[in-house]
This record gives sequence, C-alpha cells and structure tokens, in this order.
Amino acid sequence: MYVFQHPGDPPHWNGTLKADRRTILCKQFDPTTSSVVGIEDCLTLNIYTPAIITKPLPVIVFIFGGGLYKGSNTDDRYNAKYLVQKEVLVVTVNYRVGAFGFLCLKTKEAPGNVGIKDQVAALRWVKENIATFGGDPHSVTLHGESVGGSSVSLFILAQKAEGLFNRAIIDSGNAIRPMFFDRDPINTAAEVASRLGYNTTDPDELQKIFQNTTADEIVIASTNNFTNNAYGRFVFSTCIEDVNVSKNVILKEYPKGLLKSVKDIPEISIIMGYDNKDGIMWASDYNSEGLRDLDYDFTTVIPKSITFKTEENKSMFIEDVRELYFNNSKTNIEGLINYFSDALVHYPSFLVMKAFLTNPRISLYNYYFKYDSHRNKYKLASTLSSIPGASHCDELYYLFDPVEYRQTTPTPEDSRMIGTTFSSSE
Repeated sequence: MYVFQHPGDPPHWNGTLKADRRTILCKQFDPTTSSVVGIEDCLTLNIYTPAIITKPLPVIVFIFGGGLYKGSNTDDRYNAKYLVQKEVLVVTVNYRVGAFGFLCLKTKEAPGNVGIKDQVAALRWVKENIATFGGDPHSVTLHGESVGGSSVSLFILAQKAEGLFNRAIIDSGNAIRPMFFDRDPINTAAEVASRLGYNTTDPDELQKIFQNTTADEIVIASTNNFTNNAYGRFVFSTCIEDVNVSKNVILKEYPKGLLKSVKDIPEISIIMGYDNKDGIMWASDYNSEGLRDLDYDFTTVIPKSITFKTEENKSMFIEDVRELYFNNSKTNIEGLINYFSDALVHYPSFLVMKAFLTNPRISLYNYYFKYDSHRNKYKLASTLSSIPGASHCDELYYLFDPVEYRQTTPTPEDSRMIGTTFSSSE
C-alpha cells in the first residue's frame, strides 16, 4: 500500500500541488482520450492533514464512485482542503476497477469482489496506522459516493468491516442499487471473452483467457459505447462468492437479502441521501433517436434486477412507468431523468433507509441535494446543462476542490454551500 501525505495549512491552504501529490489510476478506459490509462499496481492512499496537529483528529475515509469500471482517488478531483479546514484527517482510497477488481469466476484466482476487498484492506491499514499521521483510529467515518456509497452500505448491511469505522456517509449509493450486483457474472466474463475471440462459459477456460490477455486488451474488450445505452458502461460488478474457494467472503447472498439482517447491525450513525436529478447522468446518454427507440422498446432501460413472472406483468409495469413519468405520451428527456433518478438511485436508497429505520441502534440522518451553480461539474459537462438541479456526483464539488476550480474564488453562495469562507487573495 503506497501512501502520499498532503499537509495543509488551514484555513488558508491554497491547494498548490506538491511534489509528492501523485496521480495513480488503476487500469481503465479514458473516454476523453479514447485510450487505456493506469497501472495494475495501483493500491494507494492519499492522506490530507492539517499542517499543525495538537491532538488526535477524527478521520474521514473516502471511497470514490465510477460504476466499478473507472475512477481513482486522484488529488486532481478529490483534493480535501475544505474538509481538512474542519480539523479532520481525510484519506482517499484507490481500489481496482473493471475486470481487475470484479472479474467473478468463483475460482480461487478470480473469486469476485476483490475491488471491495481492496477497500477493506485500506480500512484495516487506516485503523492500524492513522495514529502516525495524527488521526484517531477510534473515530473513523467511512464516506462513499455512488458505487462508493454502495460499498459503504454493503459494509454496514453485511457487517464485513466491523470495528474499522464508527460512522458512515452514503451519497447517492446503496447496496441494492441495480448496477452494483451481477446475477450472472460467468456470462458477463464470457461476453468479454467473446470480444477477444473466444467462445466459452467454462470458468477455468475463461480464467486462462484473461490470464493470457494483456491488461490493455482486457480494458478495451470491457468497454462499451454509452450512446443510447445507459447501462452499457456497467460491465463487471459485485457477485455472490463461492464460500468454498473464496477468502474473506464479502457477499454470499443477493444484496437485497441483507435487508433482513438489519436488526443485527450494532450502533452506528449514518448520513444518507442523494441529488434531486441524479438521473441526468444517464439520461444524457440519449439523443433524439434513442428517445424514439424507447417509444417502441422501453425494456432496454428496465434494470436487470427487476424480474417479471409473465410478459403481461412486464407490459403492465411499462404502462405504469409511461403514465407516471411520461403522461402516456412519447418519451421525453425530463421524464427519463426522473425515471433514472428513481430507478437507479432514489427508490433503492429509500428501501435501504426504510430498513435502517427498523433498527433503534441506527441513527439515520437524510439529505437532499439540489443546489445548482457553475460548480455542478457533471451536469455542466453533460448534454443537459440547462436542466435545473443537481446531477449525480454534483455534490462532490462542494466537498472537494477539483483542479478546474482552484484558480477561481467561489461565489458567496457557493462558499456558504461549501461551508467555508474565502478571500479574493486566495
């Protein structure tokens, strides 16, 4: 585990990059350059600390999102100076993504969920070592966004990181989120293998194929075109592990089944919520042609986690969706935003929160983020920048200071949302 420390000087830390501020990505596809980036030896931590520490400080461990296929803990995106000004230590965690973190063949070499186990290993490292950096190992808040939040939710529900954190913050994520779990991971691996020129569903043969294929070739074979295909970006995901071959099993049942064991969760405080227009991220994948196609076949945007006993049940579901989100008229972009918001984030989050509330030992606090400004980076970068509200991930840029905004002073309104004050000289 590589560790890079970023000492700050609150409250006037200017975020200037220092020599030890490394950007290390795990292997993934970069759509902006249409190339494979990152390395396989990528398990790093970034630790942000005040310049002067006079007592052990509370710790926030942050797990990034990215659909389990991309992302990193890079300082360019997750510079934690705003949080450090509140007298806390912040640790941002890298974990393997794509096939390298979530290839699930249920074999000893590819058991599945190793990217999640990277996160547990990071938490264990923090518990054992954070005191050296001035942190309090007995006061750790685990914070995750999107699938990072899904991981945090999973750790709580499955009790797989017990004793490694005391509180949790879950942003627009949950363990039962549709794209967070793969019911047929062997078929997923076989589909990627078919793009490499092979035709097999045998786990041992698939393992040999992936072992004898270069990392870059695996990344390219795992990459889909997202245009008019909101779920295309999600390939490898978490899975049920074989308890006979897997060490430190993370999942041994469907995530939704974990809701039944909420009563066994020990005392914990949780902040959980989402953005009002989370669905902008996925709706922006659709152009006018894609919207017309949904008029004829809406099944392509029904999450795989939703199953139907009969075709009649499926037809009734689609009719209800059309009535609720599109007023029984043609598919429109605002209705699609609300549909994706509810189907992929809001409703499954609600189910998890409802389950948490059945346990009196869980203190649950909710938030609803809809603030809109020029720092709503994800919405502004989408094709739907004129839609009012906050897209999936937009809240991050009021918690962190990405490189794009470091040369400008936040507006007074943004400063209030960030929770700090700025002078024109900063």
